[in-house]
Amino acid sequence: MAYMAELQRAGLVRATRAGKWTHYKRDEQRIAALVAELGQTF
Repeated sequence: MAYMAELQRAGLVRATRAGKWTHYKRDEQRIAALVAELGQTF
């Protein structure tokens, strides 16, 4: 899933491997910082 790799590179999700599976978890602090930054821009 290329879009998940992009989100991981942007720091918005964290990935952990479990065998052949990859589990993703949102990085809430990074997302909140991005939303705050976007709020200041507009």
